[in-house]
Amino acid sequence: MHVKKIFDAALQAAMPQHVLPKHVFVKQRALHVNGTCYPLPTAGKLFLFGSGKAALSMGEALAECLGEHLHGGLLVTPHPKGTLGPLALLHGAHPVPTQESLDAGQALLEQMGGLSEEDFYIYVLSGGSSAMIEALHPSLTLSILQETTQILLSHALPIQTINGVRKSLSRIKNGGLARSCKAKGVVLVVSDVIGDDLGTIGSAPLMPTAFTPPSLPKEALEALHPLVKAALQNPPLGLFEAPPHHFVATNRLALDAAKTAAQALGYETHVLSDTLEGKVLEVAQYLHAQSQTPVSKPTCWLYGGETTVTLTGSGKGGRNQHLALAFLRLLQDPAVSFLSAGTDGIDGNSGAAGAWATMALKTNAKALGLELETSLQACDSASFFKALGAQIHTGPTGTNVMDVMVVTKTPTANPKGLCVES
Repeated sequence: MHVKKIFDAALQAAMPQHVLPKHVFVKQRALHVNGTCYPLPTAGKLFLFGSGKAALSMGEALAECLGEHLHGGLLVTPHPKGTLGPLALLHGAHPVPTQESLDAGQALLEQMGGLSEEDFYIYVLSGGSSAMIEALHPSLTLSILQETTQILLSHALPIQTINGVRKSLSRIKNGGLARSCKAKGVVLVVSDVIGDDLGTIGSAPLMPTAFTPPSLPKEALEALHPLVKAALQNPPLGLFEAPPHHFVATNRLALDAAKTAAQALGYETHVLSDTLEGKVLEVAQYLHAQSQTPVSKPTCWLYGGETTVTLTGSGKGGRNQHLALAFLRLLQDPAVSFLSAGTDGIDGNSGAAGAWATMALKTNAKALGLELETSLQACDSASFFKALGAQIHTGPTGTNVMDVMVVTKTPTANPKGLCVES
């Protein structure tokens, strides 16, 4: 199916092992990043640190690139503890932090805090870091942090708002990690947020930003612990010069690769947005309206971003499958195909990355007695698409540049010789 091939091209383009060698290399005892040269230390040592869903794959690519220049370091990943050459690997929990997240955050603060002014570090930062590394202010506890995280995740809040709360509770976020370190360094970033906002990605452990108390809906604010409410009124420590940050993978990079793949399949292709956000049901209406545009040749519309879902049931799924199900409810045109999937390979509490939707699928659902409306209300999109064999399965991908949405449409009568959906 073409929508799957197009998504796969987007995913492959954002994989650190593919992009990092293009951006980072060592030559004449200097580290070159995106055209900027950083001399390697002569008196000190070179270290590699990192956190997030892409930390392991980024670390693997950089360890190969740096070779004997790399002295040591620490990566916090979603994977089990272990080692990677001279690097220690710690596990950090996601999306709800655990004691391992606190242990990992403390380990990073101690190790980076132990570097000398002669040392140099590379930090690889990607989505998931907000939950995977943490060091709380003394008055707060893990149970309060977990309760707060659950409240924030259940209210369909933008990631900027969620991470604004997290910064208020933390000693490691909003530049706290960089503040603890005497050494100079550089940060390589895989972006998982709208607009590639460095103040939001991973809650900015190495990028201090001016703090504005996050605006929360009344019901969410009232549910928070009193100590959390108090922390929201106390701004983090002051600003300082952050280490340079370089993007190595973004949603736009993925969409550009998807466009190339769609064009190769014969589609006139348009990248319409890499900042798509909003509530799933509203986004589904917007995407469906676009799919009703008349076309004279096979056409593909591409979108990137991140939607939100207000939980109304206890089913399995995530924002991508929920979006595909909401789109399917509206779909009446057999010439249209749709796919929505997360580049991290993880959609909510399901084992899938997303799902695809067509009129043929809608017909099959009726034949199997699947209740679309019931599944939407129960937030059980995963069960619906699993029964139809319409889930996208990638497993954890080792990258995270938000979600990709693909809409294809063929004209009623295709001109001879044009490639169409198969």
